Amino acid sequence: MKYNKYKEKTYQYWQNEFDRHDDYMGYTTLTGLFSVRNKIIELINDGESLLDVGCATGGTYDHIRHETDKKIKYKGVDYASKFIQHRKRLRPEAEWEVQDARYLKEKDNSWDVVLHFGAMDNTTGIKRAIREAKRVAKRLVIIIFWAQKNEQEYVEYMKKIFRNSYSFNLEGPDINHALYIIGEK
Repeated sequence: MKYNKYKEKTYQYWQNEFDRHDDYMGYTTLTGLFSVRNKIIELINDGESLLDVGCATGGTYDHIRHETDKKIKYKGVDYASKFIQHRKRLRPEAEWEVQDARYLKEKDNSWDVVLHFGAMDNTTGIKRAIREAKRVAKRLVIIIFWAQKNEQEYVEYMKKIFRNSYSFNLEGPDINHALYIIGEK
């Protein structure tokens, strides 16, 4: 990976974000997160594996542990090493690793489901990250945008590269906006 100023700025942002939330356990019902994570669980079958790209504080892992009886093999990866170090201490039973969404270290077709939950809103090279997610997914790629201005461009892109792709908005009393884009291999 080549060094660039934007990459360093993004890295610093997430290190600072961690410092602001170092007491955050990940399992909270911040606006919309509970409903959005429930929808994620609906899309994953019992016994499947989940690669959570951009896992941040690991809230999706905690939600899975507390809100479903499904047996889901989980691995969380994030670009911010402080998030990963924190999660390794807090939840050592799960797998946590520092990785870049655009250059995943995972083998081809190694995870049933690959999730980008808000991670694309903070990523440069989004199309590259989508291709990487497709490469490592066996069955499904779930991308959730919170604040991307050109979301439709990525909806169209996924329609081109996946066997089947669809999108929908999840809205409700606890959610302002969450656009799901699902790509089926």
